[in-house]
Amino acid sequence: QCDRGHPCSRCVNRGCPDTCTYEEPKELKKRNVSHMVITPIRWTETAPVQAESVTVPHLGRPSDSDSTSNSESNTVAGLDVLLQLLQSTNASNVAHIPQSDHLELPRPHVIENAVQAAATALNQLSQQEAPEAPNPIAAMLQSVRPLLIRPLLREKCVASTLQRHFPNRKITTFLLSYYFDKSSAHWLLPVIHRPCFEAYYRTFSSGPLPPPIEFIALLAITCATALQFLPETDEDAVIFADYPSGRQALEQRLVEFSRSVLFTCTEYPLSSLERIQALTLFSLYQWNEANAGECWYIATLAIRMAQTLSLNRDGTSTWRMRPGDAEIRRRLWSDALPRCHCMEYRRPYIISEQHTDVALPMNLDQVDVIDTPDLTGKPVEEPTDSLFHLYQSKFQKLTGHIWDQCFCVTLPTYRVVLDIEEQLRKFELEIPTSLRFPTTQTTVSRPYLALQYQMLVLEITHSRMQLLRPFLFIHPTKDKDFEDLSSQDKRLSVFHKHARAICVTFCKRQLALLQIMQHSAEPGHMSWSGLTLFAFKPALTLAIAIIMDTQNPENEEFEEWIAMAQGILIALKPYNALAKKALEYLDVIRKRTLFVLGVVTGRCLQAAGDPAQHAAYPPMVLSQRLDWAMRMSSQLQPCLVDHLGREEASDSFWSTLHPGVFAGHFPGIESLSGPVSPQSLEQFLDSCLSMHSRLPHTFTF
Repeated sequence: QCDRGHPCSRCVNRGCPDTCTYEEPKELKKRNVSHMVITPIRWTETAPVQAESVTVPHLGRPSDSDSTSNSESNTVAGLDVLLQLLQSTNASNVAHIPQSDHLELPRPHVIENAVQAAATALNQLSQQEAPEAPNPIAAMLQSVRPLLIRPLLREKCVASTLQRHFPNRKITTFLLSYYFDKSSAHWLLPVIHRPCFEAYYRTFSSGPLPPPIEFIALLAITCATALQFLPETDEDAVIFADYPSGRQALEQRLVEFSRSVLFTCTEYPLSSLERIQALTLFSLYQWNEANAGECWYIATLAIRMAQTLSLNRDGTSTWRMRPGDAEIRRRLWSDALPRCHCMEYRRPYIISEQHTDVALPMNLDQVDVIDTPDLTGKPVEEPTDSLFHLYQSKFQKLTGHIWDQCFCVTLPTYRVVLDIEEQLRKFELEIPTSLRFPTTQTTVSRPYLALQYQMLVLEITHSRMQLLRPFLFIHPTKDKDFEDLSSQDKRLSVFHKHARAICVTFCKRQLALLQIMQHSAEPGHMSWSGLTLFAFKPALTLAIAIIMDTQNPENEEFEEWIAMAQGILIALKPYNALAKKALEYLDVIRKRTLFVLGVVTGRCLQAAGDPAQHAAYPPMVLSQRLDWAMRMSSQLQPCLVDHLGREEASDSFWSTLHPGVFAGHFPGIESLSGPVSPQSLEQFLDSCLSMHSRLPHTFTF
C-alpha cells in the first residue's frame, strides 16, 4: 500500500507527497536475456530424456512460468476450434472451416458443450475408425497444460479427437521431409532453422516434456505449407490413406489450428522466435493462396514481434551473443522483413533501414551454424544452402532503396533513375559463378541452386521493368515534330524513347525467362504467386505500350508476347491460386490490344468472344515459344547509360528534373487477389487512352 507515510514516486516527483493515496504499481517482471538465445539440441536415440533433470529448451522464449496463462488461452481456443471443426466435418463430407479471426476465448461450459458434441460425432464415426497410428502433434497437444484440459473433458475423448484431427507420425514425417528436401518453400524462404527444428520435434514428440504451444502451431503451418506445394497426384490415395478426410481437409484444419493459436488470444502474446517463424510462414501461405491483404497483415505482426526481441539489432555487435545464436537471429530477421512487399503493395516496409544494423547472413549451410566462438562464413565461390539467402538479402535492401527514392513520397530525379538502373545491372553481374553456373556434381547434390538462380534473375529483371515502365505513360514524339522541340525537350524525348525501349525489352526478357523456367521446373515449384505476377505485369506493361503508341510497328510482336504470358498462366493454373484470377484479366487485356491493333490495321473493328480469333497469326505452339524465349534470353541486356552515352548520362542536367509519371499507379497483387473486376481493368486501360490524348510530349516537374 502507498499512503502519505510512504508516498509513491509520482507524488514525490510532483512535490506533493502529503496527498498520496495511490497504490504503488507492481514492478513488471524483467525478461532474462539468457532465455532469448537458441541452443541447438544434440539428440541421441540412446539417451532418453529425464523430466527431472532436463530444462525444456525454447526458441527464444522467456521462462515457462511467465507464459503459462498466455499458453492456456491459446490452447483452450485452439482445442475449441478443433472440436468445432471435427463436428462440422461429421455433418458434411467437405470440411467447413469457421473463420477463427473473430473467435473469443470460450467459457468452460461452452468448451464442455463442444466436447460433448464432438464426442457424439466420434461415436457415430466409430464403426469407420481405423486403428490409430502414433500422432506426434496430438501427443504434443495432450502434454500441453494437462491440468487445464482434463477437468473439462474426458482424457479418452481428447485423445480420440486429436488423433482424428491431426496427421499420424507417418504422414507428418512425409510432409516435413517434403517441405525441407523437395519443396521450394524452404529453398527460397528458409525461415526455419532445420537443425534446431528437427531436434525440438524429436524431443517433444518422444518425451514427457510439454512443448510451447507456439511450436505446435509452427509444426502445423509447416505441414500445411508442404501440402500447399505438394501437387495432387494419384499417389495421394496411398500417402493419405490413414487420413480418411483427405488432404484438403487436413490442410484446412492445420491452417485453422495455427490461426487459432497465433491470433485467438485475449492477452498480448509473448514474443518468441517460434511465434515469429510461424507468423512468417503463415504469411507466406496466405501469399500463395492469393490472400494479399491477410499476407500483409500477418507479415506486419511478424516484423513487429521481431522488433520486441530486438532482432533489428545485430546479435554479435550489439548484444554480444554467441556467433551461432546471432546468425540464426540474423537469418530470421532477413526472412521476416519483407522489403520486396513495398514494391508489390506500394506501402512502406514496416521499419526504416536506419533503425536496423543487422549484418548480412553468412555463407554457411544450416548444419554448419553451430555453437562455436569462431564462426566464419565461406567464400561466395563455394555454394551453400544459404548463398541465395545472402544475395536475396542484398537485393531486398536494394529494392527498399528503389521504393524510398522512386515510389514513396517524393518523386525521383532522372539522375536517381540512371543510378538505380546501373546498380541493378551491377548487382546481376556480381552474382557469383557458384550460383550462376554450378558444376554438374554440385547441381546433383544441391538441386535447389538452379531454381534459386532463376528466381533471383527474375526478380532483378522484374525490378528493372518496374523502374522504367512509368515512362510508357509519356507518348513518343513523332519524327516530324522532333526538330521543333527545344534543346531541353529534345534531350528529354531521347531519354524517354530509350527508357520505353529498354522497359519493353525487359518485359520480353522476363516472359522468356519465365517460359524457360516453367517448362523445366517441377510442378511443385509452380505454387508461388510471384510467378503469376512475373507473367501478368509484363503483359499489362506491353498492353500499355501498344495503347500509348498505336503506330509502333512492333505492336504485333508485343501482342505475341502477351499471348505467351497467357499460355504461361494457363500452364500455372492447376498449381497456382493467383493464376486463375490473372487469366481473367489477361482475357480483358488481349481483347483491348487486339481491338486497338484491329482499328489501326483495319483487320477488325471489335474484339468480341475469344481474343485469339482476332490475332494476326495463329497461336504459337510450345516449341515456338521456347525458341523465342531462348533467343530473347541470350541477347545482351540494354542499359540507359549505354544508350545515352557515358558523357551525356553524367551531365548534371539530369539532377534538376523530376519525371512526374512516377506518381502513376499500375494494377498489382491486390487487384488480382480480391474479387475479379474486369471493369476496373478496362477503366484503367481507358485512362491510358485518355492520357495518350492529353499529355504533352514531355511530362516533368
